[in-house]
Amino acid sequence: MKQAFRLLVLANLISLLSFSQRNLGHIDDDKYSINLPDYWGKGSKVWHNLIEKLPLLCEELKGKDLCGDKCNPAYTIDFYITEATIFDYTAIKKFPALSTNTQLNAKQELARMQNPLDYNRYNANSISPASQNNWNITTNYGFQCFLLLRNNSGKLLTKIVLVDTNQVWSKQHLINLSSNGNFSALTPQTYIENSESKLRPLPKELMEIAEQKLLSM
Repeated sequence: MKQAFRLLVLANLISLLSFSQRNLGHIDDDKYSINLPDYWGKGSKVWHNLIEKLPLLCEELKGKDLCGDKCNPAYTIDFYITEATIFDYTAIKKFPALSTNTQLNAKQELARMQNPLDYNRYNANSISPASQNNWNITTNYGFQCFLLLRNNSGKLLTKIVLVDTNQVWSKQHLINLSSNGNFSALTPQTYIENSESKLRPLPKELMEIAEQKLLSM
């Protein structure tokens, strides 16, 4: 996972380093370039959507063409993404359904919540201990993702926010805290403390969210 994030950070840095490698002698004033990670190959839906929408969003790009391989564009669009910031975790015990009838299950669940001590649906005699120790753990997180419009000297002109930290995303994990078919001393809290790396969203999941945002521009 760390290696995957290093690749994302490297993708963010490549576009910055490219400014120092440009030919400053001649600038193609009618050109712009787009720097995206290899996650989206040229010709993908994301590329096509950006080529169509960016000139509508950025005044500087109106009437300009996408740069080819040998070009010193007047403007550059850079893709920027951060690692996920974990806000919190929630753990909810998952009770097994005894019927394939969803309406019946809903009624049974309501009865269980209203009479948790008397309701024998969850009596240990009818449900195995292992089945009674299933939990849904939800990771609530945020991250940042932008498109950055820069001029040829690297000055930031416009930041198009795709995802910001005021948005909360969630990832669910179904786990079982039983040990060899019996209840264990492991609690959801201790599981979370010992499994933070497992509960984090994968870099691919952040890129999938970013892709949805790029396609909905």
